[in-house]
Amino acid sequence: MDNFLLEGTTRIGHLYDGSDETPSITAQLSRADDQVRLELSLLRSVTDLHEAWFQSQQVPSCLLFRDTAGAVALAGCRFGGYTQSSWYGHASGVIWVEQAVVGADAEDYSTLTGVRSSIDGLARWTGLSSVSDEREHDDESRLTAITVTAESKPAIAIGGTPPLSLTPQFSTSTDPANGTTLIQEQVLVETLTEQPISWQKHLRPHRALQDLLALTYGWPCNLDVTYARREDDPYRLLDGESLGTPWLQAVVPRAGRRPAKRAPLSASQRPLFVLADISPAGVAKWISEYDSLGRSMWPLASLVYQGNIPVQARLLQVATALEALGFELTRSDGAGSSSPGKTENFLTYLRLIVHGVGHDGAAVVSKDYADVSSWMAAFNQAYKGVKHADNASTLFAEAVEMVKAGSLLARLWLGAYLGADPHALADRARYV
Repeated sequence: MDNFLLEGTTRIGHLYDGSDETPSITAQLSRADDQVRLELSLLRSVTDLHEAWFQSQQVPSCLLFRDTAGAVALAGCRFGGYTQSSWYGHASGVIWVEQAVVGADAEDYSTLTGVRSSIDGLARWTGLSSVSDEREHDDESRLTAITVTAESKPAIAIGGTPPLSLTPQFSTSTDPANGTTLIQEQVLVETLTEQPISWQKHLRPHRALQDLLALTYGWPCNLDVTYARREDDPYRLLDGESLGTPWLQAVVPRAGRRPAKRAPLSASQRPLFVLADISPAGVAKWISEYDSLGRSMWPLASLVYQGNIPVQARLLQVATALEALGFELTRSDGAGSSSPGKTENFLTYLRLIVHGVGHDGAAVVSKDYADVSSWMAAFNQAYKGVKHADNASTLFAEAVEMVKAGSLLARLWLGAYLGADPHALADRARYV
């Protein structure tokens, strides 16, 4: 039996908390509906130490699960429920698990030295590929041979704290019975540190990059943690000799944003800007300023993950994001503002953002209006129509168009701010 924790898996084994005073207990470990769950069957006077976890609602944050397939380190454990029978002394306790590392031999994986994740659309966005092919044709242009080469390319260092890199990889599988050979390539986001740090610190740049991709694609790009490692938890022989530190399968259900219903990124979904437009320096700038830009960009990123919410609510979300961005621009340099760092009206904030987008980008956003000033006035009125009850209600069709235009304005500004050419952005914006 292979040691995996795939969606739909249920395993029965023993649970350990790392204390010599606490005996092991039989537990069921399962992964379903994008959650990792432990369930313990408790019997009064036999499992009193474990039952105390649930009666106090204080379960150990780190646990180790073992069965015939191997070990799974569990971190971020929290109370999930407790049911007790008044007749026979039986009880059941549930623990939710934030992080699971398959194959780990240490109980405490609350901190670690490496995390790898995959994000939808990252391979296309980076332009990194591990696979190339050469084709041969005969004199009549008929294909006679294909030579496929799979070779891992060097990682792209982004930097930051913790240091982040983009690492292209490939894997192969064969099915002799059906004569099939499959080469699968992907680009992994990797953070690697010398000393162990928390999951939250590792995952911050991963989440930042997920938001950046969601903004450039205008589509929910899912983030899945794939591997984790600790330098002090290597593979060892029976005599204790270390064989090196492996990357182990990791499951983190709440690693990043999740849409109400997962929708794959289609081949027709084109990004507004790519890595080549902003360079690794632009990515590093985004990650370093992720928190300061969060008030304006987080609502726009989360918008693409939201389900079927009223368009009026979407317009409010876009408008308040633009208002926050405009205010941030008055604080940063005050360009176009009469009172840098002071509260301005909404039209002034829009004017500052348009200034950062440039003439061509502004023309794309306001293409259905006489000029950008007319569009800004219309957007302001539409915003008031959903924000204030004493204003005329904004029509549904107008709200839909303003959500699209306002979101595009912010995305154009972000691309230019991170280093993309405004003219190229405007040309691409006509087709995304």
